[in-house]
Amino acid sequence: CGGGGSTTACSDRCAAQAYADAAAEVGMAPERITMLAGVEIPDLDGFNRLAAPTSAEEYARILYAAMRTADDDGIQLLIVVPPAADEGGIATAVIDRLRRASAPRSPA
Repeated sequence: CGGGGSTTACSDRCAAQAYADAAAEVGMAPERITMLAGVEIPDLDGFNRLAAPTSAEEYARILYAAMRTADDDGIQLLIVVPPAADEGGIATAVIDRLRRASAPRSPA
């Protein structure tokens, strides 16, 4: 799927690209699809990137603002590649927050 980088980064990028392509195929406008992933993950072909944190610490610092920006910009699909869990405590906390944010909610 291209993009260069490590095997893990390429695998994560390929998975993200597949989600973005599938969303576009069912009619989501490319400008309504974006990605939040560490700088080591190459950009998706034809889609925007919301942020590219350089560490788990930076990911934690920008996470809420990035999600608010996605809401404010009318993003329909935010593809997230979380930091590696083996980065330790902060990465684990970011992954937990992402899991909670993506959980189904009851209608208000």
